[in-house]
Amino acid sequence: MYNGGGNLFAVVPENVDKDIVKKIENEAKKCLVTANIAFALSESISLSDFLGNNYNDVIREFEAELNAYKLSKLVFEAAPESQLLRDRLFEYSNDADYKDVKVNAEKLKEKNDYCEKCKKRIALYSKDKIKLCAGCLHKTIAGIEQKSVYHKKYMDRTGEKLSLPKDFSDIDRDHIAVIYADGNNMGGIVQGFRKISDMISFSDFVKKQMPQLVYDSLKKVRAKNFEIVAVGGDDIFIIVPAKVSIKLAVDLINEYKRVFGSNYPDTNSTLSVGICIAKTNTPVKVMLEAAEEELAAAKELVKKKADSKGSLSFRVFNTYEGSISQRGNNTLLPYTVEAAEKIIDFAANMKRDKTDVNTMLQNLSEAFKNCESSEEANLFFEYFNAKISDDKRIKLEKNIDSFSLDGAFYNSEYTEKNNLYLWDDLIDILEFGGGEYEN
Repeated sequence: MYNGGGNLFAVVPENVDKDIVKKIENEAKKCLVTANIAFALSESISLSDFLGNNYNDVIREFEAELNAYKLSKLVFEAAPESQLLRDRLFEYSNDADYKDVKVNAEKLKEKNDYCEKCKKRIALYSKDKIKLCAGCLHKTIAGIEQKSVYHKKYMDRTGEKLSLPKDFSDIDRDHIAVIYADGNNMGGIVQGFRKISDMISFSDFVKKQMPQLVYDSLKKVRAKNFEIVAVGGDDIFIIVPAKVSIKLAVDLINEYKRVFGSNYPDTNSTLSVGICIAKTNTPVKVMLEAAEEELAAAKELVKKKADSKGSLSFRVFNTYEGSISQRGNNTLLPYTVEAAEKIIDFAANMKRDKTDVNTMLQNLSEAFKNCESSEEANLFFEYFNAKISDDKRIKLEKNIDSFSLDGAFYNSEYTEKNNLYLWDDLIDILEFGGGEYEN
């Protein structure tokens, strides 16, 4: 019925071997190694109940049992071994995209070091001189194969020619961005279906449309070098040049809303995006963790502002050591997509109309951080503007979604945060909010 995003839903005859779930778990474990894998077999269900209008009621109790079983299996394995060394990791004989993908690696004689990828498990194998645990070995091999598939399908859809990046410096020599996105209210949509056929149709729709909206958005910002790590279910994980990342996030959100709104107009599913921007040599694991935290903040905003079309948040590391963010606590982040578009436009207008705009913003940011009160900061802003000619003065945007302007500060209607200022937001967006749009 459905297979994607780490989930499988199948219907089998009632006289099936009761050990089938264990057999499937064992086969899945060979490939996934470190994943928490749980399959369950329900009691017999009549076809009339299952295919009727209340299939959700029929399987709800069964899903609760599966979730409990999954929690009972949470066990950390420090040094799992690959059962597929020199064997096939996966093979799809009917899919030209995949052919005989094998687990080729060397076993390490000494097993004293941690895996260089996850830093959590013991490295038992070496591939391309990198020490890996079994789980990361399989993920590395699968990832290499999968990213070539995404690039091929991107070129087929857009007509553009691309070369696969060999490492992150091929994406950008200076800064890259990890983008992690997730749909909102997907569970609510599925819960609203009364027939199993509706869920199957929706699952097929998501499986087809999610990669396509990623391809279309990447083309729109003219990102020539990128890596699509995964697009599964309503999750998106991509690595792009930092300079296109923020506008790309806005495009992903708007494209998601357009696609889902036109096909499922009675639902309110939106996309939230978390971004981490850092130097190219920053470990991707550190960046992904930061992007996930920003995604969580963005999703929390959507819960508070249900009429939003989507949300995003980002973090910029100015150094990997200690994962130091150059942003303070007084930015307007996270944004609704409506607020993001306003701020991006405001930054673009500042860049076009003013010289030395970055120096101006840096001076204002430092001054506001050092002021002892909002009154002092507002006086400084008025003095700052009075010293320069009228055409160069900063006229703050009053109508930013869910924010009210008070002097030079913004107050948030939904996060209950006050005395926020825009300077650090603008500095980051001027540097990383780019991307060249096609007219």
